[in-house]
Order: sequence, then C-alpha cells, then structure tokens
Amino acid sequence: MTSSPSLLDHPLVEELLQRQHEEQRSRLCGQCAERGGQAAASGTCTECSTDLCNVCIQTFDNYCDTCNTLGCGECILSAHRSHQSCTLLAKDAEVKETLKTRLAGMR
Repeated sequence: MTSSPSLLDHPLVEELLQRQHEEQRSRLCGQCAERGGQAAASGTCTECSTDLCNVCIQTFDNYCDTCNTLGCGECILSAHRSHQSCTLLAKDAEVKETLKTRLAGMR
C-alpha cells in the first residue's frame, strides 16, 4: 500500500483556503458602513444576510416574539413590523427573569 499526499497539502487547495480566509476577514459590517464607519463583520443576519460586527450584533439584533427569530434592526422594522419584538438584550433579561422566577417556585 502506498501513501498518498494529503489533499490539503496540495498547493491549489492551500491557495483557495487562503483566499477564502482573506475574504472572510475583509468583510465589513453593513450597519456600520451605513453610518459611515468601518468594522470587521463577525456574523450575518439570518433574515437578510447583511454582515454585522460584534457591536451591531449585540446592539441592533432584535428578537421577533411572533416568529421566534432573530434579525437585524432593518429586518425587524420591515418584515416583522406588525409583530411583537424587542431587542436581543431585552429578550435576554426577560428569559433570565423567567428562569429565576421558575427556579424560585421549585424550591
């Protein structure tokens, strides 16, 4: 049995992986760009596929209670405008409070 070189060691594969990595690093946050800023994207809105940085994910991500889904501020204000929604931070606080209440009731 002969051993063959790993596919990942092929120069073409290495180059393609390097390009993909550089492309991911060069993506900018769409929310920041609209406000004239620049920040590296670290995530994407599941509704509209807009790239978002960590700050915008925490600040502008909203939760639609009606659909039980996350979306950027623009998506929640447009596609989910008639639904019950809140910021992700508010939803986080609500869930924590509900858990505390339920755990206290179990004691």
